[in-house]
Amino acid sequence: MTNLLNQYKAIDLSKKTEDSISIFKVDIQEAESILNRPQSQQQVDQFYRKFIIVLVLSLIHISEPTRPLYI
Repeated sequence: MTNLLNQYKAIDLSKKTEDSISIFKVDIQEAESILNRPQSQQQVDQFYRKFIIVLVLSLIHISEPTRPLYI
C-alpha cells in the first residue's frame, strides 16, 4: 500500500478543482493514518481498492468519482 500511496501522491492536481484537491489531501491523511496504525485488514483493503480506482481514472483522464467512494 505504501507504493500505491506514493503513486497517488504523484497525481497531477493542476487541473483539479479546489474541492477535489481538498478531498485528495484528506484521502492521503487517512491513508497515512491507516498505514501507521491499521485498525483492521478490511480498512486497509478498502483504501487500497479506492486508491486503485482513483489511479486508474487519473491515468485514463476520467474525472474523479464523487464522494463518497465505497467499495
